[in-house]
Amino acid sequence: MHRIIFLLLFAVNLQAQFSIEPSPTEGSANATVAFFNADSEIYNNTDSTLNFVWKRITNELPNGWTSGICTNLGCLPPEVDEGTFFLESGYSVVFSCSFFPNDIVGNAKVEVNIWIEEDSTQLIQQTYLGYTDPTNIVQTDLKDIISIYPNPIQETFSITQNDGIHKIEIYNSLGQKVKTYAPQSIYDFQPFPPDFYFIKVFDKQNKIMTVLKLIKE
Repeated sequence: MHRIIFLLLFAVNLQAQFSIEPSPTEGSANATVAFFNADSEIYNNTDSTLNFVWKRITNELPNGWTSGICTNLGCLPPEVDEGTFFLESGYSVVFSCSFFPNDIVGNAKVEVNIWIEEDSTQLIQQTYLGYTDPTNIVQTDLKDIISIYPNPIQETFSITQNDGIHKIEIYNSLGQKVKTYAPQSIYDFQPFPPDFYFIKVFDKQNKIMTVLKLIKE
């Protein structure tokens, strides 16, 4: 009898090692944003540090979208589908999916398996849902021919069709705006660290024409 009780308590303890809320989770924005997040929080319910492994198993996106995963170690490029992180006893961490809609209206679903490295039976499948609406998108043929060159860059870059641009705003991979430029023939990007960036391009009416991806090596 005592053995049965012990085994039941042990099983309950295993299932309570970590949890994630809310599940599923969702985020939404208008389609002109550089990106938006669907956030969840992982809780370590044990008295020791847990090492986690995660793997993106579903990436259902509208054509032209990308998505990326953010952990307590930072936000990862969209092409990264798996990784690891740790969480100390009694702490929680935001574990997010970032959606990059590229001015495209649609719905997305990303599913991620998260488990304890030492015990793969302790696995939770988390679903991230993303939605956009068409508010404030500029309908113009010009947006289809705007591009950055060179890309990747070392120190400077230029933008094609610069005459129709009112300003550009540059965001890093964490979603922080790092610079606003007036139109110019060459943009100096030397002070900024290697990362991938998103550039919002605005027209003369201060509406977003397009969002471009820039990589600094």
